[in-house]
Amino acid sequence: MVTMEYGRYGREVFGPHQQGEWARLQALAAAYDPSSFRRLTALGVRPGWRCLDAGAGCGTVSRWLADQVGAQGEVVACDLHTRFLREGDCTRLTVVECDLAAPPSLGMFDLVHVRFTLSHMRNRDAVLSSLVSLVRPGGRLVISDGADVATPLSPNRAFSTAMLAQWNYLYQSIGSEKLYGLSCPDLMKQRGLEDVNLSLDVPPLAPGTVMTSFWKRTFQQTVPAMVAEGYLREETAVVAQEYLDSPDLCDLSVGMATTCGRVPPDGL
Repeated sequence: MVTMEYGRYGREVFGPHQQGEWARLQALAAAYDPSSFRRLTALGVRPGWRCLDAGAGCGTVSRWLADQVGAQGEVVACDLHTRFLREGDCTRLTVVECDLAAPPSLGMFDLVHVRFTLSHMRNRDAVLSSLVSLVRPGGRLVISDGADVATPLSPNRAFSTAMLAQWNYLYQSIGSEKLYGLSCPDLMKQRGLEDVNLSLDVPPLAPGTVMTSFWKRTFQQTVPAMVAEGYLREETAVVAQEYLDSPDLCDLSVGMATTCGRVPPDGL
């Protein structure tokens, strides 16, 4: 197998230059936004807060946060590539193009939110510590990330094999961890956060859903490389993709594990 020693999400894999990436991210957002919005609402986001959406993607969470904090607050939306952020309305956002591994000075925030980002970074531990340092005393950190507890149990063997191959490919190429979301409570506690809690949302895979569209578009990008580099047999890839197109599709997707923690009022 060929591995990319220094591969990065958004560059070698899932870059904004790749055909269909905008639609793929839009499908991901549509699938998980309702759960994210419920968690953030329960957290008590309110007018006047200063929020950071780190790894903001296409900006749906950033814009929702802007609605909540109003004119008295601020939402900073940052990403390695801000092309997709700028595709939508950015008038209420402070858009910053930066690498989270070496961010500019951004100030302190009442809320730092990061979704489906850290699991794809090789230096995720250092980046997490950096994000914690941006939360003001009494503020909140919310991490939503992958927890693939369901697809290994899929009734369709080709699909479960293809998903396992994809995780192996992403781990080798860019360092992705398929269960990272479940490790976040301990990682927050190790860094001194309090009131840490964890929830898990597992969307269904069914014909015509946005979650199914997301995985179809993801396979369109990853399957050629997985087959070429020996991670997956072509015939298995074909059967897995046919399963996603089948009217009989009935399965579960990758879960989104959301961890919320609070920086103590006296700081860390």
